[in-house]
Amino acid sequence: MTSEPKWTPGPWYTASDFVGPYRLVAGDTTIAQIGHDDAQTCVANCALIAAAPELYEALARLLKWVKPLVSGTDREEIDSIEQACVALRKARGE
Repeated sequence: MTSEPKWTPGPWYTASDFVGPYRLVAGDTTIAQIGHDDAQTCVANCALIAAAPELYEALARLLKWVKPLVSGTDREEIDSIEQACVALRKARGE
């Protein structure tokens, strides 16, 4: 990985006062307000977004161990590694 993430450190969690949109929160900081016409979809979106810091870290750590094991000849392995690298770059805004 070429650069350190610049987002608000986790853990992130969701909060709701049940009168407005759900909030994505880290400590005392509201990161985002998330709304959707369907409450279940909104809750699911919030859960996915709240997991982002842990998902990023897990994928980065997994790649560190998996990349050296890839043979370099299996197209599916190569594509999977590249897809993971692209996702991490996207998360860093690169």
